[in-house]
Amino acid sequence: MSKDWINVAVVGCGRIYADAHRKAYTNSASTNNVVIGLCDLREDLVEEQLKWLKKEYERMLGKAKKKDKGVQVERLKFGLDNLKTYTSFEKMLDAVEGKCDLVDNCTPGRMHIPLSVKAMEHGYNAMAEKPPGLNWWDVKRAVEAEKKTKKCFQVNENVCYEKPVQAMRRVIAEGNLGAVIEIEVHFGHGGPYVPYFFGESGLPHFIDPLWSGGGCLQDLAPHGISRAFWPVGPGTRVVSCNTSVLERRLSPRIMSGKPFDNKLDDWAEATLEAYDPRTKKPFTMKVTTSWCQSFPFPFSIEGEKGIMSIGQDPKKKAYSPVIMADSGDVYFPLDEDNWEPFEGYPREVQIFCDNLLHGNKPSNTSAEYALRLEECLSIQYFSKLMKKKVTMDEMEQWGKGIAAKHSKDQDTIDEIVKALTGAVDQK
Repeated sequence: MSKDWINVAVVGCGRIYADAHRKAYTNSASTNNVVIGLCDLREDLVEEQLKWLKKEYERMLGKAKKKDKGVQVERLKFGLDNLKTYTSFEKMLDAVEGKCDLVDNCTPGRMHIPLSVKAMEHGYNAMAEKPPGLNWWDVKRAVEAEKKTKKCFQVNENVCYEKPVQAMRRVIAEGNLGAVIEIEVHFGHGGPYVPYFFGESGLPHFIDPLWSGGGCLQDLAPHGISRAFWPVGPGTRVVSCNTSVLERRLSPRIMSGKPFDNKLDDWAEATLEAYDPRTKKPFTMKVTTSWCQSFPFPFSIEGEKGIMSIGQDPKKKAYSPVIMADSGDVYFPLDEDNWEPFEGYPREVQIFCDNLLHGNKPSNTSAEYALRLEECLSIQYFSKLMKKKVTMDEMEQWGKGIAAKHSKDQDTIDEIVKALTGAVDQK
C-alpha cells in the first residue's frame, strides 16, 4: 500500500460507475486514491471507461505539474502507468496483486456480497454499492469475511457521507436531541432506468428478484432509511416490524420509456421498532417507499428535545441539521474536512481511503452497518409474508430453517429471496 494514496480496482463499468463513482476518482478533492484496474464482462464498456479515465488523469496530471505538486504528479503518473482493463474479475484480482489496496464493486445487487467477499479473501479491502445484498442472510457473509480476513468492507450508501447527515450523527451523539422517540421516512421517485445488465429471466436487474432481492425497498429504501437511521449512531438495529402495505401498483413498469412486467414492490409502508444502544431505549421508525412518486418532505427524527431534520440556515444560507422545538429552531454547523463538500459519492470514497491510509480504520458504513440496514429491508418483506408483526428473532429462526435444507449459502439466499418477494401483493 502506498503511504500517500490508495490504489483502486473497479469491477462493473455500467451506469452507477459511469454516472457516479468515476467522478470520485477525478474529483479535485480525491488526492488520496487512483484507479489501476477496470473490469466488466462487456469489453466495449470497460474500454470506453478506460479511454475516459485516461483522458481525465492526463488532464489532471498537466494541472498538477503546473502547480509543482510532487505527490500528486507521482500519484497520477502511477495511475496512468498501471491502469489496465479486464473482462475477468478473477484475472484482475491476480493481476493487481501487490499493487491494489481496494476493490470498488459497482455490479448489480446479486454480486455485491460474493465479489466483495472474494476480494477480501484475496487480500484487498472492498466496498460495494447499495443494496447491501439480496437479503440479510446474504450480508452476513460480509460481516464474517471482515472478521476472518481482517480487511475492511464498506457499503457505499452515499447519503451517510453527505455533510448534513454526518453532522446529524454528531449532534445526536452529543445529546442535543435527547433520546430518539420516532423517525418518519418518506422516499420515492418514478422508478429505475433500464440498466446495461439483464438477468437470465430477460428482465433488467432492478426488477429480477434473483438479481435485486426486491423492488423499491431494495432500490430506494436504503437511501431513505439511512438518512435518518444512520445518524442515530453505531449499533442501532431493528427489532420488529409490522408491514401494512407491500404491493405492485404499476404494471407494466416503464423504465427509460420501455415497458416491463414487474412482479416486485413499487410501494411499501411499514412501522419498525428499533433499539438505540446509546440511550438503551427503543424508538419507532415509520417508513414509506415508492417507485410511483416522490415526496415533498423526506424525513424527520423526533427526540426528547425537539424534531430534527435538515434545513437551510437563514444566517449561513447552507443546509445543515436543525432541531425544531417550542423554544425556537436551532441550526447546527457542519463539520469541516478536506473532502468534496457537496456530493456524497466522492465523499464516501475519499473518506474510506483516508481511513485505510490511517491505520486501516474501519468504514463509517462497515459490514455491520450494511447488515443492520439490510435487516430493515428484509424484515418488511418478512412481516408481509407472515401477515403479522414479526421480530428479528422470528426472521432469524425462519432463515435458519431454510439454511438447514441447503449445503450452499447461495441456495439458501435464493430461496429466501423467492419467499420474501413472493409476499408482494399484485395489485
